[in-house]
Amino acid sequence: MQIEHALLAFLLGISPLTECRIAIITAFILSGGASLDFAVLTAISVASNLIVPFIAIYILLILEKYILNYSGSNSLMDFIKRLYVKYILRVKERAGRYVGRWGYIGLALFVGVPLPFTGAWTGSLAAYILNLEYRKAVIANVVGILIAASIVVAALLTGNYFIILYRGE
Repeated sequence: MQIEHALLAFLLGISPLTECRIAIITAFILSGGASLDFAVLTAISVASNLIVPFIAIYILLILEKYILNYSGSNSLMDFIKRLYVKYILRVKERAGRYVGRWGYIGLALFVGVPLPFTGAWTGSLAAYILNLEYRKAVIANVVGILIAASIVVAALLTGNYFIILYRGE
């Protein structure tokens, strides 16, 4: 395993746009399929994504304070502010359905569904917006990350298995 692959797995795992879902797929491609390298890169991806719930709320507090309290005449900042508010309303609506119905289990399921904009960053934002208890929200996010990672790994390995069967290898 190359150190560059490990660094890429870490950065993709912690990134808001990719998280461990894309990091695991990338690890699978880089390692050439199911192997020890894939297992190590997957562990790095998941570990870096597990950092997110612990730090995201603090980062969100800083960003929100800066974005929403900005009162200059910068069109880029105005655009970012509109995007941020629109995204918050969308997260509140989508995650609110899960959390409102099933509480913290709903938050874990929301984060655990491996779809775009349902990962740990969005789950942390939802917990922040919905004023959920920090410790329980972190636990729900961690459980959701583990669910999502398990689904992605299972899908990759199952798909790889069927490809091998189809080829007759």
